[in-house]
Amino acid sequence: MIRSVLFIGDLSGKWTRSFARLDAIMENIPDSEITASNWNNTNAFFQFLRKLYLKLNLSIMAPFFLIWLCGLRKPDLLWIDNFPLFSKQTLLLFKKYSPHTKIFFISEDNFLLSHNHANLHKPCLQYYHQVFTTKRYVLEAMTKANNVTKIYDSYDHRLLTDKKTKFSTFDHDICFIGTYEQKRFDYLEFISMRDIKVSIFGNGWPVHKANSNLKFFKPVYGPQYREIVHKSKINLLFLRHLNFDEVTSRSFEVPSFGAFFLAEASTAHKNIYDHQSIMFSTKEDLLKKIIFWLRQGKDKRCEQAQKISKNILASNNSISFQVQMILEKAGDF
Repeated sequence: MIRSVLFIGDLSGKWTRSFARLDAIMENIPDSEITASNWNNTNAFFQFLRKLYLKLNLSIMAPFFLIWLCGLRKPDLLWIDNFPLFSKQTLLLFKKYSPHTKIFFISEDNFLLSHNHANLHKPCLQYYHQVFTTKRYVLEAMTKANNVTKIYDSYDHRLLTDKKTKFSTFDHDICFIGTYEQKRFDYLEFISMRDIKVSIFGNGWPVHKANSNLKFFKPVYGPQYREIVHKSKINLLFLRHLNFDEVTSRSFEVPSFGAFFLAEASTAHKNIYDHQSIMFSTKEDLLKKIIFWLRQGKDKRCEQAQKISKNILASNNSISFQVQMILEKAGDF
């Protein structure tokens, strides 16, 4: 039985996925004592300290920080959500300080890649009791490790609570929500040059290079994210090739809303959707399918979206369900 949890995650906003997992923990074990700490404090001083830690690997203070977070208590479960906060030495020291505590690391990033601070992650991985990853590549690279468990990308169950909200009008023809990558920009620029209007919500996009059919907006989260998805005739789902992605959280989130989309082709997407008509593999293929589905009209797109939405919602690919599985694993120790 898990009586106490120390949760360390990105709690910089209500709609981060770390916050969703924290909410799910509280829902699944409501009688437990849960202490939460935010590793992504938006205060400028804390942002500076975090960058300094990542650059210099200042792990010497980590053991004291961890014990301070615990308030000298010894939790049943230490949940580290997607950040290389502690060194190998820290984890070993904490195991001596609190030998009954189970230490879990959960990440949806490909943390074996250099841009995701692999130099900090790799030395620590064998010292967690369990490592949970959504990436097939991570699982295959760590075949010799017996503490790695595959979980699935998932949708944020909190965004489906307001079933009464109705969106009857479209503000956007084609919409993409996400950060800049060169390949994504190449695709979107290609279709925009064919007189297709595209709305982009996210950071890092080269606005100065774009033509007039590309419109840029700030990132959206939570209910606003869901609203933009619903108010778009066609949502685009690109993979993040920098992480070798075959699927992303949006692969489940957008269809869970019952909204229409076109997804970049991958083996995982083919297995999830089983509809070739909504997947694209080239710029020309994307343009062809956009034109086809715009001509089909709202009713046809809605019919297609509802079919896939039912399958997604029935598959238990929610953050809440994934957290439940992780907590059950903790109870097995």
